[in-house]
Amino acid sequence: MSKESLSRRALLRVGGLGLVGLAGCMSGEDDEQADRRTARTTRTTTRSPSPTATTAEPTTEGTVEPTGTEPTEEATDEEPSPSTDLCSADPRIRERGPLLVARNSRELRKCAGRPLDSFEDLPPWASISGAMEATAESYAGTQAVALKTTGDPYLSVRRRFSDGIDLSDRDLSLAVALETPDAEQLEVRLFAPDVENSITCERDFKAAGWYRLDLGASTVQGSPDLSEVRELRIRTYSGSGPLRMTVDSLRTTERAERGAVMLTFDDNHYTQYETAFPITEAFGFPGVVGVIPHSVGNSSKNSLGAMREMQAAGWEMVSHPQYDRSIPEMHPRRAREAIRESKRWLIENGFERGAQHLVWPYNDYDAGSLEIASRHHHLGFAFGGCPVGRQVTGSLSVGRVHGDEIERSKRMIDLAAEYNNLAVLMYHTIGADDDRIGKQEFESVMAHIDRADIDIITPSDLRASLPTA
Repeated sequence: MSKESLSRRALLRVGGLGLVGLAGCMSGEDDEQADRRTARTTRTTTRSPSPTATTAEPTTEGTVEPTGTEPTEEATDEEPSPSTDLCSADPRIRERGPLLVARNSRELRKCAGRPLDSFEDLPPWASISGAMEATAESYAGTQAVALKTTGDPYLSVRRRFSDGIDLSDRDLSLAVALETPDAEQLEVRLFAPDVENSITCERDFKAAGWYRLDLGASTVQGSPDLSEVRELRIRTYSGSGPLRMTVDSLRTTERAERGAVMLTFDDNHYTQYETAFPITEAFGFPGVVGVIPHSVGNSSKNSLGAMREMQAAGWEMVSHPQYDRSIPEMHPRRAREAIRESKRWLIENGFERGAQHLVWPYNDYDAGSLEIASRHHHLGFAFGGCPVGRQVTGSLSVGRVHGDEIERSKRMIDLAAEYNNLAVLMYHTIGADDDRIGKQEFESVMAHIDRADIDIITPSDLRASLPTA
């Protein structure tokens, strides 16, 4: 008999849909582990003792596809933007149904915070590389700024603040619309006060119509003083071929009092229960699993029993509607049904809290799929590459960081703790015989989090902390 067949965790994994009993997640816990759990709950400002949410990564498994406006913050006299906030939103959803959210999640956070620059006037901005012009195709207000490469593969624009502005208690977000190529990386850099003392956010983004990017620190040079920001640069690099994009609605939200980490695990792989779960339990950390409903109970996936044990320990099981094609590649009607069927399965199987949130299969979304998801989910997660502000404005494009990149993950955790941002770590297999993170490496990252002065949250915790939640 193999070692795996003797493992209680393995039995839960392969037990299939018949194992519906909840296993006691606290059984066998010693006093030290209990103390760690209590301390972790105290340290986390927004933890809620409820079911878990999950994140799932695309696999190559092919499967037939299924046939009130938010109040804005008050501007201060120091605000360099126009006194009138031109952003408007209507989050109402007029239809009703058990799978629909009460308010459109994209519209709900669209005007969060206050404007830093509405791009209604171009003169404050100057082009460093590429062409810049006003366009009426705006995200908010009457105009935005269209950018395109002109021979040089770089696009770069800047705005200077001669007297400096104070962003020490603010997080940035920006509305973007990438026309070509399909995906790119955006850099937003704050000179605080100069190039030798600066903070940069390097954020991946996609051609998906207008949507918001929340920005957090990913690179720090020198000793930046965010109370004296003298210049802001927006930059991207096309590599080869033309690059065309539009930017608008640069806004700030109030910075959180503490930083946070979210642990997400894509695809519901059995190592998330057998390997990662005992480790996170020892530290008292909750996690998030992205569940592909039609794969639950397969030999490489967790069973319902395992998922319910994890949920009882504070994890969340979230939607990951993955098929042989990504959501944008489906016909809109099929895309809508895929999103609805995944959420329905989670609700019917007792994972209602996590069902309110989504991890994008294949990291792929477009304008149409964002609109469908905005009617069914509160939060959506995709690769971003850097931490984000905790008062997220891009509700369905919350950026994640590759957890398999050990040292970078630790740097992002440290930066999230220092600047009170949110670092969402993305994992798949843990300690499997593949090229992803090993068990000891995963333990080292969890220990690094434990040493940091930072909260550990789930998607439901994040949503509950938002002013409009």
